[in-house]
Amino acid sequence: MNKENKNKKYGTVSIPTGVLEEIDNLVKELRFWPSRGAFVREACIEKVRREQDRLKKSERSASGEKVLEKERGERQND
Repeated sequence: MNKENKNKKYGTVSIPTGVLEEIDNLVKELRFWPSRGAFVREACIEKVRREQDRLKKSERSASGEKVLEKERGERQND
């Protein structure tokens, strides 16, 4: 990583023009977000949190299934 990238606090992404137009319409009509960037930032944070929660649930479910499989195996051996 070079010195220039090390101090960078933001990255750049490409979003299809049609999606940007929809975002701009929402920002304008709802007037909840001060800018397109604020909307996109909030949407990204929301999506990251949702996917992290889904991943945690999946991991808990998988570990729970392993416990159940172990218990079933122990019962069959009794």
